[in-house]
Amino acid sequence: MLGKYYKKFACPKDYPLFEKLGRIATYVAQQEGLRRPYVRPKRRAYRSSYRGLCDNWGVISLIVRHKTDGQWEAERLSIESILYTLAHEIGHLRYLNHSRAFRAYEASLRALVFEAWENYRGLCKRGLMPKAA
Repeated sequence: MLGKYYKKFACPKDYPLFEKLGRIATYVAQQEGLRRPYVRPKRRAYRSSYRGLCDNWGVISLIVRHKTDGQWEAERLSIESILYTLAHEIGHLRYLNHSRAFRAYEASLRALVFEAWENYRGLCKRGLMPKAA
């Protein structure tokens, strides 16, 4: 169940997407032995290239759609961009910097995240996809 935070910071059309992203992030974190993340929407980008944030407590905030003049834009960001950002932010659960080790780890996570996205239904049917935090 999505809380009040989602109603304030996410377009209602994106609720199912955040549920799916949360489950994928939890699955990937379990595969990598990382703490369980909590995925939530992020309100606004501070700079144009900014798409996500991971804090010290494992909260991953993602921007999937922008709001202009109080209205949600019709198109959300591409799923490739969202998944790339999700992998990047999961990487910060292990490395809190952008070192070479982080970049190498991020690349391996990207493959896991994209694979989990592609095989989502199958993983759910087999009971391998955990519930989101």
